[in-house]
Amino acid sequence: MNGLQSNGLSGPLKAVVFDMDDTLYLEHDYVLSGFRHIAGLIATDARRSPEDIFTFLKASTTKHQHRGHNLDLLFEEYPGLGCAWDVSRLVEEYRCHNPTISLLPGVPSMLSDLRDAGAHLAVITDGASQSQHRKVKALQLARHVDMVIVTDDYGMEYRKPHPYAYLRVPEKFGCEPGACVYIGDNPAKDFLAPRVLGWDTVRIRLPNQLHAGAEPLVPEAAPRVECGGIVELRRLLISRLTQSHSSSEARSWIA
Repeated sequence: MNGLQSNGLSGPLKAVVFDMDDTLYLEHDYVLSGFRHIAGLIATDARRSPEDIFTFLKASTTKHQHRGHNLDLLFEEYPGLGCAWDVSRLVEEYRCHNPTISLLPGVPSMLSDLRDAGAHLAVITDGASQSQHRKVKALQLARHVDMVIVTDDYGMEYRKPHPYAYLRVPEKFGCEPGACVYIGDNPAKDFLAPRVLGWDTVRIRLPNQLHAGAEPLVPEAAPRVECGGIVELRRLLISRLTQSHSSSEARSWIA
């Protein structure tokens, strides 16, 4: 855990809550899925093959991270597209496509093991509702977790770091905030609210994440623990759950 072993999680744990994008799957895969969808839509009007268009869009990600900018480049490359399409329409197609994405290797078994160890599982995710719900369906999260909160369902003002979604978790599972842990990837928004509310926080940092190189701008936004992979994350969480269960049994025996 990059030198953070001594600052590992502690205390009873009942609810394990995950971010979705770049935490349970790689957002880069979603981007490529959207680009393939768009390439198939516009190939005839661009008078190029879908694979040529996809290759161009994929290469454009090295220049721009915002999807609208990638699509601006597309219209510059294929000016004839303007007769049949515009950027806003393609952005909507991107957001509403049914993505081809999958959970990171090791995630399904980790979630199963966490449930078997007695944890309640939830997901809190930001983003346009239509996109996020399609991701949730593609990842089959209903099979793996007990609760999914898409913050835009309640309004963009409830996106992280707003505390609303985090407050719903202990209400749902009947536990104290200190019995919850949040796992995310983005120090700009993922950890501030749960830390204020008394949760534990874990950052998973993977090489291909969009925010892999980002650091917290203020100390209050820093995660308590950092992991470099799913295996390490699973070990940390299972250890905490096992300790919690053992402590509960010990208290019951003493009583």
